[in-house]
Amino acid sequence: DFEFMVGERHLREGYNSDVIQHVRHAELRLGNEPRVKLAQAIAEEFHDPPEAARQFALLQSDVDLGGEATMRLGVMAYWRKDDDRAFEQLRKVESITRDPWVLYLARYFTGLVQLRRNRPADAEIAFRRALEAVPRAQAATISLASLLFKNGRRDDASALVGQMLVAEPSPADPWRAYADADDRFWPALIARLRREIGR
Repeated sequence: DFEFMVGERHLREGYNSDVIQHVRHAELRLGNEPRVKLAQAIAEEFHDPPEAARQFALLQSDVDLGGEATMRLGVMAYWRKDDDRAFEQLRKVESITRDPWVLYLARYFTGLVQLRRNRPADAEIAFRRALEAVPRAQAATISLASLLFKNGRRDDASALVGQMLVAEPSPADPWRAYADADDRFWPALIARLRREIGR
């Protein structure tokens, strides 16, 4: 949450008056670690979008984080209804990363851009490609099923939703964790820490 990462700048009555800035603590400890810079940009994305966009732009050339930074710039453009810019940024992601989490989001938002452009066939392709990255994920499945249903392909829509509902284990949808960003690494990192401690 941005309040804890970069500090709540407009404290409301009843709030703890001590501003918590975990990104600052991490910077002091880890220096110029790119993931810390990404965390700061993500926190700013919901608090100060122009500053977030500036920080994401600086990370676009990073070999590990460029794909996510570019995807997030595309999503921010989508929210501003700048569909041309969104499509341009989201399209770049394919050549920058192989991270399924990032690819799913880039493809999912490409589908949303295509829907807003009234290009349902292209939206369908994008949603299907998102599901290639993270099969049976909720947001792309529901968006695709809704599109199919509206186009009279009700059996296909029903089958998609049915497959999503019975998936075991249920896949973690990257869209649901969009604001949480690196929290997606927590289970693997904590398991690794426990293994190291247990040696």
